[in-house]
Amino acid sequence: MQQVNLNVDQLRTLIREVIKQVLQEKGIGSTNSLTHSAAPLTEKRLMNYCTQHVSKVVITDNSVVTPLAKAKARKLGIEIVRQDE
Repeated sequence: MQQVNLNVDQLRTLIREVIKQVLQEKGIGSTNSLTHSAAPLTEKRLMNYCTQHVSKVVITDNSVVTPLAKAKARKLGIEIVRQDE
């Protein structure tokens, strides 16, 4: 068996992804989504959404997502999607 070296953050992210996938496959759990518009989606705003247990942020076409917010969302397992018109 091949040994894999993961740091703590990578392991936590992997565990979150697996749990999220299993819950979705079993139809368990709900997606707490929030629509974000106008103001840029920053890392600070994303952290605030995280404390509200938001797992999906829907952004409007006129919203900007900062690179730090994108990175933090990946780390926290928060999905960021553009709103369809």
